[in-house]
Formats: sequence, C-alpha cells, structure tokens
Amino acid sequence: MGSQSSALRWNANTSSRIEDLDFYIGDEALSPSAANYAVKYPIRHGIVEDWDLMERFWEQCIFKYLRAEPEDHYFLLLKS
Repeated sequence: MGSQSSALRWNANTSSRIEDLDFYIGDEALSPSAANYAVKYPIRHGIVEDWDLMERFWEQCIFKYLRAEPEDHYFLLLKS
C-alpha cells in the first residue's frame, strides 16, 4: 500500500468534465466522507507509476494548498 499522502480518491461515476475536480488527496481520500470513491496510489515504492494522477495531485496542491496560479509561478520538479 502507498503512503497516505499520495492517496487519491475520485468518483468514477461523474462526467468527464467534472471528473478533473471531483477527487480527494491524502487524509481526505481515506476519510469516511470519500467512501464511495475509488482509491488509487500514483506512487509505489517511491516511483511514480501513474503520471496522470500525479499531475492531478500537483494541480490540487498548487491551487488548493499553495493558492497559486501555475501560470504566474515557475515550478521545478526533479527526478532523483
């Protein structure tokens, strides 16, 4: 099982237009309020296995937690 911080959970029954916004990350993804959502772990054993989910994770972190517009800031992601 992956780490809790990398857990993503989203509603597979939503339309494709809403799907990009209808998901939870981390502790929220593992909470009872998200019980009807599918759980995915984009990172396994320290390696990103699902880059699309990882991109969703980064987007939500930038918008929701940093409250920043990606167009206004530069982000550098490194693979070690």
